[in-house]
Amino acid sequence: MDRARLRLEAVLLGLCAALCLASLGAYYVGFFNDDAFYLVGARSLLGGSFTELSHPAQPPLSAYLPGYPLLLAPLVGLFPNSVLPCQLLSIALTLGAVLLAFRLLGEAAAVGLFALSPLALSLSGTVLSDPAYLFLTMLLLAAVRAAWKEEGLRRWVPSCLLASFAFYLRPVGAAFPIALAAALFLEKRRREALFCAALCAALILPWLLRNALLGGSGLPYAGELVSGLNVSTLWVNSAFYARELFARALFRWPNAAPGGALEAATAAACLMLSAWGAWRERPSRFLTLYLGLYAAVHLLWPKVSGRYLLPVLPFAAATLVFGAEDLAERFGVRRGRTSLAMLALGAVLFAPTWWKIASAARLKGTPLTTPPKVYEWIRRETPPGAVFAAESDGRLFLLTGRRALRLRGALPRGADYALVLPTGDAIRTRSGRDAHDPLPARAARALFEAAGAEKVFEDPSEGSAVYRLRG
Repeated sequence: MDRARLRLEAVLLGLCAALCLASLGAYYVGFFNDDAFYLVGARSLLGGSFTELSHPAQPPLSAYLPGYPLLLAPLVGLFPNSVLPCQLLSIALTLGAVLLAFRLLGEAAAVGLFALSPLALSLSGTVLSDPAYLFLTMLLLAAVRAAWKEEGLRRWVPSCLLASFAFYLRPVGAAFPIALAAALFLEKRRREALFCAALCAALILPWLLRNALLGGSGLPYAGELVSGLNVSTLWVNSAFYARELFARALFRWPNAAPGGALEAATAAACLMLSAWGAWRERPSRFLTLYLGLYAAVHLLWPKVSGRYLLPVLPFAAATLVFGAEDLAERFGVRRGRTSLAMLALGAVLFAPTWWKIASAARLKGTPLTTPPKVYEWIRRETPPGAVFAAESDGRLFLLTGRRALRLRGALPRGADYALVLPTGDAIRTRSGRDAHDPLPARAARALFEAAGAEKVFEDPSEGSAVYRLRG
């Protein structure tokens, strides 16, 4: 490997590390509610079970998988009063994914586009499973690449373990075992395909059986996926992710109108270049199958979020750069110059967003960096054993220690208080009326007031309110 490339990789990795640390605190821990539940799951694992500690009845935790809580558990046990080690773990996993991407993709400029993107940086310091899943994706690709060149079933054991653990990080990780077995089968390596399928099934099915026996559903997310199986969802999600991937994550024009002509043109041009790059480079059959399955799930999933793009960001950046290099080469431009020009353009366009993220991370009192003041009031004014009805039940438990029942369109029984907060940042379906969608704050207020609840706290500036439901 030439020294110039090594120097570029070192500079990009160092810049990524500095920006990740500067972005630490862009979201307070608990903001997403999912991050709170991962910490709840880690605490539960330390106690010898996997239960919903935030719920008054503490039922088995089935809506969240145990993989990421398992990674967090040692840090939660060693540092019970600080979430900083968990945030630093996410940064380390992000940097580990960048290092692996340098070796796997062979295109430093493409890795730089992914590593320095606002999406990767803003999520790097969160206590979410996204950085861990990204790292595992790159690690699994390295393991499969190494095993593919060897003979013998034992060579596939590490890949099967990683593929199965991907499912325990995120449900869509089930695409890895399917893609692995299918790729081997299509390569006429039937014995290895059967071995990988059997081993992964043996590692995954016990969890599905556990959920079915305890909660009546092997995979609670399956109901959400089925509800989105229609052409309308596919069309709308395709447009959303094309724009989000190429006009927001990889290139972001400062002050461009969201969904405007500039974003649409950027997304269309980058999508064509990326498709051409993928056609010319021909990624491995395993990677192609996996990315196809991953895309299919999220294009049909009724809920959309830019977060879901993080694991595919390195490959989108690589195919985009490959496509641009191939096109430029036809006009006599050297490939290396094209890739560096794209990296420089990306850095220039990213710079204003880097500054916004780093500046926001240092500000206190903003909705992203500081929990609403209502949580402090709850800690101070309500008894420790009080039960709340709340939309962000995991966050409430993490920040106050009060157990909670999730709002689902009707007043839950057994709650002493109800918490109302804006739900505009929550991931929801396009209709906003699905059974899994958060209850809007206005509807929640109307529900509590119709039940004769007494309003005991309100802060109009943050849109929060607390109602007492029973004497």
